[in-house]
Amino acid sequence: MMLCHPGFVLPQGDDWVYERKYDGWRALALCAPPVITLITRSGGDYSSRFPTVVQSLKSLKTPCLLDGEIVAWKEGDTVDDRESYNAIRSNIHKGYVYRYVAFDVLNINGEDTRKFTLERRQKLLGTLIEKSDIVPTWSTNIPPDMSRIMTDGWEGIVAKRLHSKYVSKRSKDRKSTRLNSSHIPLSRMPSSA
Repeated sequence: MMLCHPGFVLPQGDDWVYERKYDGWRALALCAPPVITLITRSGGDYSSRFPTVVQSLKSLKTPCLLDGEIVAWKEGDTVDDRESYNAIRSNIHKGYVYRYVAFDVLNINGEDTRKFTLERRQKLLGTLIEKSDIVPTWSTNIPPDMSRIMTDGWEGIVAKRLHSKYVSKRSKDRKSTRLNSSHIPLSRMPSSA
């Protein structure tokens, strides 16, 4: 998995895009319909632990390998990053809907997409998950208003270099900044199917 370099200052410039950093569990999703496997950073198989996530990934009809995060949504379509992580860690399901937030695609139909730029992979990912139950990340090339994000209670921000290729290690082409966590309305996110 490609990992971020932590930092307190986000990079600026036309070659950077910014995404919300969720506090869930990072997982690769190996989708070979109808078989779906969720692989954690440590190599564990969590497919049986998150059956609703597996079911949502079955909405993908094309074999692929995704990089993303398993996140616990509370009823009302909200995420509290601290509660999300604790719910996942404690295997609590009551009052939560688990979703897969996809932020990269590493393989589509047998083709290794890691060699493509992030910009191209994001377009491929958007097309791949367009009519699925997968939650996309929202990338923007506008530097985030940090004071507003802190007020809204995001867990953090990830900055990614648009022209970077995917490497399975910590990369200076990805930077993350952690903020304080609290209740976050996600009105732009699709509801669960």
